[in-house]
Amino acid sequence: MVLYGLGLDYIDRYPAIVEGLTLDEVNQAASTHLPRFEETVVAVCGPPAA
Repeated sequence: MVLYGLGLDYIDRYPAIVEGLTLDEVNQAASTHLPRFEETVVAVCGPPAA
């Protein structure tokens, strides 16, 4: 928090920050920072089902 200058009360303010986001803001961030669905590969592994 200090490194990025968020303030020592950031943890307390975080829920209000997230709740204040609009769907358009979330979609814009996703389209900017996440790969397109067509470019995504999902691999799931684990023990065999019993």
